[in-house]
Amino acid sequence: MKLTKKQILLNSGLAFLLVGGAVSGVVYNQHVQAEKAKQVQEEKKQALENAKQAEKELIKDAKEALLNAQKTPSTNNLELAKKAISNLKDEQAVKRLTKELESIKTRVKLEAEAKKAVSDYQKDAGNAGKLKKAQTAVSKLTSSYSKTLKAKLEKDIATSKAQADKAKKAEEAKKAEVNQKAKEAKGAQEQAQNTVSPEAQAGTPQASASNGGAAYSDYAPAPAQNNSSYVAPTPSGGNVQTPAQPSTGGNAGVTPPTGGTPSNNGGSTSTPTPAPTPAVTYTGWVRNRAGQIVWSQGGFKTLDEAATAAARWANAQPNPEDAWSSGAY
Repeated sequence: MKLTKKQILLNSGLAFLLVGGAVSGVVYNQHVQAEKAKQVQEEKKQALENAKQAEKELIKDAKEALLNAQKTPSTNNLELAKKAISNLKDEQAVKRLTKELESIKTRVKLEAEAKKAVSDYQKDAGNAGKLKKAQTAVSKLTSSYSKTLKAKLEKDIATSKAQADKAKKAEEAKKAEVNQKAKEAKGAQEQAQNTVSPEAQAGTPQASASNGGAAYSDYAPAPAQNNSSYVAPTPSGGNVQTPAQPSTGGNAGVTPPTGGTPSNNGGSTSTPTPAPTPAVTYTGWVRNRAGQIVWSQGGFKTLDEAATAAARWANAQPNPEDAWSSGAY
């Protein structure tokens, strides 16, 4: 069938329209797909931004929780900070904030140890080992958040140390005073022992004569009457000779000691009578701080009686000096 020119033109137009429609459809579809892809990208980008913003908020919350834990490191605040950090997805942020949380825990531990060390030292301020331990523990508080506590603990240590030093000086002074009193008492006792009383002198026998008999000085010879040139006899060997007396018309009253045959130019022989031996007695004494004897009494039969009497006298005084010492000889 042969087409006319009109038919050919009509068919060509229809073909063109069909081709154009097809092309337009393809272009439209591509445009729609491009718009959808763009929207997806925008949504993804927005979601990412939202996630970043949410992470920022979570990091902010974690930092605030850490700050509260720094200011007030209670168990509850530390636990809240730990939980806030666990909500984060940023690994770098988690690592950094966890390290800060651990430093807070370390500070809390050091503060607790310092408090205990200072408390132990305050209870035993004279212990040099506990003092050193407390000072070392306080020196480890290097955080700025520990500044106030560190100043307080250092002040507590200084106060306790000053009290301990004062007590030590007082104890040393008291010990020195006690030693001085003991030294003075010992000196007074030695002086008293070296001092011979009249009673002791009266009871000390003289040296015996060479012949084993009583010394001549143990006896009291009667001087010759009207004889100013009387000379005491001198022991010689085993006999004692009576010195010559001037003639006075009577016999000399010299009584020689036993141990020989006495002779007298103008008298007769007489038996000597030894002087009675005085009883040994003891004397109690009390000295004051200056070493002066403020009381003494003799006539005691034993040394213990004399010492006891001296102690009783010192203790019976209304206001006895603490430095008084007593003894006996």
